[in-house]
Amino acid sequence: MASYQSPLTAIIKGAIAGAAGPAVMGVFMERAPELMERMGRPMPPSPPGPTAPDTPNEEVAQRLAEGLADASPLTAEAKATAGEAVHWAYGSAWGALYGVVQSSIKLPHFIHGTVFGALVGVVADTVMPAMRLQNKPTENPTAANVMHFAAHLVYGWTTALVWGVLNLGRRG
Repeated sequence: MASYQSPLTAIIKGAIAGAAGPAVMGVFMERAPELMERMGRPMPPSPPGPTAPDTPNEEVAQRLAEGLADASPLTAEAKATAGEAVHWAYGSAWGALYGVVQSSIKLPHFIHGTVFGALVGVVADTVMPAMRLQNKPTENPTAANVMHFAAHLVYGWTTALVWGVLNLGRRG
C-alpha cells in the first residue's frame, strides 16, 4: 500500500479528526467534575472569566459578527449557536494542521496525539488570556488548570485516534 496522500487529503482527514475532538472533549469537561466529586476531590469553583456570562467561544462569535459582518449584538440564541460553530471550526482547523504534520512525520498516534493535545492546551492557556477570552492559569485553582489541560490531551488523543481510523491504521 502506498503511504503517500495528497496534502488536501491530509487536511480533510485531519479536519474530520479534529472535529471529533471537541465532541469528546466536551463530554470530558462535563463529566470530569462529577467524577472528581465521586473520588472525594470536588472541583473548587473557578472565578468568572473575562467574557462571563458568555463563553469564550460565544465572545469570539460576537467579535466576528461585529468585526467581519458589521452586525449588531447577537441574540442569546444566535450567540450560543455561533459559539458552538466557533468551537467546532477551531477544533477542525487544529485537526487540519495535525493531518498535515502527521502525514509528514508519521509519529505513533498516541505520541503525536499527546504532543498535539499538549500544544493546543499551551496555546489555549497563553493566547486565550492574551485575547481576554479566559482567565490566566494563575487566576484559576490548580485543579481547574489540570482538568483544562487534561481536556486538551483528550482532544489530542481523540484527534489521533480518528486520524488513525481514517488512515486504516497506518501512521501517516
